[in-house]
Amino acid sequence: MFLVPSIDSTPTYILTNLQSARINDVSGDIMVCRGSRLTLYTLNGVVLVDQPVCDSGDDHVLSCVFYEGVQNEWLERELVLTGHSRGVVNIWSKTIRAGRFELELIRQLHHTDSSRDTGANISAGISCILTLPHVVYTGDEAGRVVSFHTLLFQFVQLT
Repeated sequence: MFLVPSIDSTPTYILTNLQSARINDVSGDIMVCRGSRLTLYTLNGVVLVDQPVCDSGDDHVLSCVFYEGVQNEWLERELVLTGHSRGVVNIWSKTIRAGRFELELIRQLHHTDSSRDTGANISAGISCILTLPHVVYTGDEAGRVVSFHTLLFQFVQLT
């Protein structure tokens, strides 16, 4: 269980299950994933983003990670990756809309079963994610590791 400050200004707390948490070594932002929601805090505890990041009601976030670049370099675009219970990894960009931060989905990576002709997603949840500039490694609850040769630094450039 984890105590999370509510998004409004009232000093109440919500008792909720924590799935994953990360601290960005470059910016100091703190990411907390619980259920279908992702919340980003500043180092001082101010809420930057609090939004649902799942497509369906029965999906939930199992893992999350920041892409921090090569040797903690400054990046034009902040990327966040979330691993979900249905074998999907979402790549999000932190953007500003109407004066507020929000996460914009820019790509999905799917754990697919190559032994099936349908190429359907493997239903095992994504329990870990490792981001490197030229490849993303993901591991699922069934023990499989998949590498995606996607150049994350291309997503960092503003388009």
